[in-house]
Amino acid sequence: MSAHASLTGQSFGDLTVVGECRDLRGRLKWKCRCRCGGSSEVYGNNLRSGGTTSCGCHRAVHPPGLSKTRVFTIWSGMMARCSNLDDPNYGGRGIAVCKRWQTFASFYRWAMCSGYQEHLTIDRVNNDQGYRPGNCRWATPHEQARNTRRTVFVQHEGQRISLTDAAAALGLSYGWLQKRMKNEGMSFEEAVANVRAYRKPPPHLNFLGTRRGAP
Repeated sequence: MSAHASLTGQSFGDLTVVGECRDLRGRLKWKCRCRCGGSSEVYGNNLRSGGTTSCGCHRAVHPPGLSKTRVFTIWSGMMARCSNLDDPNYGGRGIAVCKRWQTFASFYRWAMCSGYQEHLTIDRVNNDQGYRPGNCRWATPHEQARNTRRTVFVQHEGQRISLTDAAAALGLSYGWLQKRMKNEGMSFEEAVANVRAYRKPPPHLNFLGTRRGAP
């Protein structure tokens, strides 16, 4: 049994001690889990004195002026929408921000590691679920516009994509497919087969698919 007093289970700032470890010289250190989701190994005296209170995320995300960046604006807007119970599209229907992203430090770390770029916006893969790492991605405005609660999704070649994209991939009319699925109760596969069966060749082609008058 170790002669020192165990720090396991104790919290120091954003760090919670989860176990022991040793440095290259065999000196005792403590494995810590940070509130942001990161981890670090810290000497006991640095924890007790308050010299180390995070895995380093605070230094990484709090340089002067960061609160004026676009990433901070996205985070603060997300938090405001989800905390507003009068907003029928977010807080009012139970869309929440996960515990990990309650601090900007943690959200910033995720953003920088998951492909954030200045022209992208945060998008929820499943619009009925909240903001969390497994349900969010960075998307272009065009991609986000095609991922709303009103978007019709179908399975095409093993992937869940919008009906608009599926129609474009198949070279079929979105309007025809949407009408048969919505008004006639057809499945996506049935609608595709139906549209293909009744689709007529362009008027300048004959039944062989060649231009009229061509040899």
